[in-house]
Amino acid sequence: MGLDRLIETERRNDDLLRSAREEAAELVRSATEQAARRRETLAVELDAELWRREAAARAERDRRLAHVRETAEDMVARYDAVSEDRVRAAAAALIEQLVGEGAAP
Repeated sequence: MGLDRLIETERRNDDLLRSAREEAAELVRSATEQAARRRETLAVELDAELWRREAAARAERDRRLAHVRETAEDMVARYDAVSEDRVRAAAAALIEQLVGEGAAP
């Protein structure tokens, strides 16, 4: 009778161990699937963030280029507004000034 009881206990322990191993395997499988889904989600989020930052960088670059272009256009327009006669007069005055300074003792 003692041997039968020992064998029965051993069978129950084997069943419990098998059940625990199956549960552990299921937990590992479930955790692995969850980790894979989370990695996919993070990859999508990272990709979206990269696209957002690239778009923001492009927008900032375009804004700066537009500002430089406007500034250059304003400067060209300002110099284009100066008449040829005014440029000649300024050049003649500068030459006269330089010649006058060169003649001084």
